[in-house]
Amino acid sequence: MNDYRNVLVHVSDSERSREVLSCAAMVAAAHGANLRAVHAVQPLYLGVGLTPESTMIAAQHGQEAERDRTAKARHLVLEASRASGMSIEFESLRGDPVESISARSWVADLAVLGQPFDEDMDGPSRRIASKVLVAAGCPVLFVPGAGLVESCGTRVLVAWSATRESARALRDALPMLQRAAAVEVLRFGATAPEASEPLDGVVAYLQAHGVSATGAVKPV
Repeated sequence: MNDYRNVLVHVSDSERSREVLSCAAMVAAAHGANLRAVHAVQPLYLGVGLTPESTMIAAQHGQEAERDRTAKARHLVLEASRASGMSIEFESLRGDPVESISARSWVADLAVLGQPFDEDMDGPSRRIASKVLVAAGCPVLFVPGAGLVESCGTRVLVAWSATRESARALRDALPMLQRAAAVEVLRFGATAPEASEPLDGVVAYLQAHGVSATGAVKPV
């Protein structure tokens, strides 16, 4: 059985980071992997259009707010480390969150992010999430905001298309698929044999790697 060795998790000072950290810790522990938490959020821009004196005051408040955000995120990581009984490395980065998370993902086997909510200033916005998904050097696992941490990774739905990208994603996800209780490969398209690419080969490939998989084609 393949395993992930390095898991990356994006954190903020948002309370939703608790569930994201919990899920990442579960995955890392299951694979015997190292877990690295990266605090990468959009910088605060204060003082635009103010007088020099007001700009200086705004900058001081901004620095205090940044330190407060980092301290809260570090505390959440410390709590998750204690709860999971595993050591979690913490790193706080400044600059473009997409570049920061993507660069760290290039030396990770899996990146874990929370479900994007634009109203959450410190969480991953839809813009950040979509760009990281493309730029990341490893698979990305999004943790839903519906409190499903306990069942994380037990039932997996694989969206399949006859493309190189789909095949690559399937191979990258093997370590998680091998530990799932049930995996369904789903393809949307025509159901006529002459107009569709069969899933038998995909299912057989997964089963050869110890994955309990079934396949289905849904018409569009």
